[in-house]
Amino acid sequence: MSERIEQLKKSWEKRSCDAREKVRNTIRVMIASEMEITFSGVAKQSGVARSFLYKDPEIKQEIEKYRNETRDMAIRKAELRKRTAKSRDTVIESKDKKIKKLEEEIRQLKLELQTLRGQVCSGQAFL
Repeated sequence: MSERIEQLKKSWEKRSCDAREKVRNTIRVMIASEMEITFSGVAKQSGVARSFLYKDPEIKQEIEKYRNETRDMAIRKAELRKRTAKSRDTVIESKDKKIKKLEEEIRQLKLELQTLRGQVCSGQAFL
């Protein structure tokens, strides 16, 4: 019976080792893909139970470390998008002002053109 228990222990250790390797590979892929690292996300991507991730101290520490890093990265990206949106709004506002200015200039030039045409037709234009 003791031999059977030893075989079960070895089998369990091998499965745990394989699961750890699977989790580490998944974390590397998620980081390369710039995905947010969470316990649920790693569990889902790797096919390993979430409880395993919480129970294994090394894996738990690794996920927490990368989770904090990816959270910080997500915050920086959100701030960048926010700044980008502000600058886009500023550019749009600037272009709107330019368009209004050009439309006013066109209106003035049309008015001058009509005035000059009227002078030419009545023979008042001087060359």
